Amino acid sequence: MSILDTLLRQQEPAFADRSPNLYAPFEARRLQGARVAWLNRRWFAQAGVDVDAPGVRAGIEAWLLRHYAVCVPGADDPHDLYTADLQTLFADRYGAPGGSAHGGSGRVGTFGGFNAKGIGRTPLASVQSDWYHSHGYMWLEEAVRETILSEVASRIFPHGAVPVVALLDAGCRIHWRDGSTGARRAIIVRPAFLRIASFMRSIFFGRGGYAGSEQWIDSQRVRDLWRSDWGSGGVGAVFRAAFTATGRQYGFGRVLRMWPGPPFASNLTLEGALVDFGSFRALPDWSCAQGETASHGFGAENTLITAAARALERIGRQNGIPICARELTAYFSAGVERGESEALLTHDIAVGSPLALELAALRTQQRRRVTSLQGARADAVVIGRLAPFPDLYRERLLRETEAMICVMGEGANSDYVSLDGFIDARVRLAWQHASPASLRA
Repeated sequence: MSILDTLLRQQEPAFADRSPNLYAPFEARRLQGARVAWLNRRWFAQAGVDVDAPGVRAGIEAWLLRHYAVCVPGADDPHDLYTADLQTLFADRYGAPGGSAHGGSGRVGTFGGFNAKGIGRTPLASVQSDWYHSHGYMWLEEAVRETILSEVASRIFPHGAVPVVALLDAGCRIHWRDGSTGARRAIIVRPAFLRIASFMRSIFFGRGGYAGSEQWIDSQRVRDLWRSDWGSGGVGAVFRAAFTATGRQYGFGRVLRMWPGPPFASNLTLEGALVDFGSFRALPDWSCAQGETASHGFGAENTLITAAARALERIGRQNGIPICARELTAYFSAGVERGESEALLTHDIAVGSPLALELAALRTQQRRRVTSLQGARADAVVIGRLAPFPDLYRERLLRETEAMICVMGEGANSDYVSLDGFIDARVRLAWQHASPASLRA
């Protein structure tokens, strides 16, 4: 039996053996008009599966639609968007260094070895969030962009990215509260993963004070994960490897001006693979570009990394497991230096070049609002055309995908064949922009 066969046959959500409290089960309904818009041929090929072989694609698509083309109906959704069929999914619980208002994934549901993002509001979504930030849907443009960027990152970054295995067109649009409709909805399917935040509490979510309450379950989840069997090095070795790999990713991207966004604990996987690309940027220079929050910009990642390390040290102490925050941040910094060096060598940038010297300065001044690389001579070393990724701008992707579906007729099979080619072409184009040949002086 192949690895893929094992994954497809798996019913229990991944990592559930670590803790019976890791997931919150919920029911979703099958979407009436959903279709498979794109399959990741690269990922399936690496799993030993030829998607284009007779009958293979049809079988994979049927499995995807049966388990992941589902959604929790919103109050404003028309009833005819859904069938009567129900699918049980599981939302993974996680917290944050300072606690969190949500209990974990607010729009991701896991079944077997994979999770689906964009399946509506889960029971872990915060009641304190407004409707726009808690409906749980995913735009088609957002899904296409995340699919493309995850493929680009998988090819460029040393620890790759959590891949999008499939992109599903939900077959419907967002229904706003005023009765109007918005952009087309989509769902992406990815291999399940654990986050650094999985080991942290969510102290502001739900009620507490009695067995079985949300806070009680959350505390049990954290205790179970920390005391789980992580091998000879224990959970400390897992964290050290994760912080090293994450630093390596950020250091490599720093040289290329490809920023994964602020390193929030919820976006840090144990393997260091990049995930969630809403804040991913290819930058035109080394100024301290900002993400969704103004306090955590490009080159200033240590603030969030230090917060995560201190939280793990505190929680480890509560569970009788010694974790040193300074040690973890040192592993991250060592990873950054390694990633920078690897990027310089990979792209034939001399160690004594202006870029290398500026990077050395950046390491000592990275907490400044503007990095030391801003206005540097590095553009003579790294070709400027890498930065813009012109075909990945949100507005352009939105226009092109909407136009493609409208012109070819919604629901027709040709839509999905064309979107399949559209994504593959954008991955190739983005890869050309970021290929080593374009970076050499």
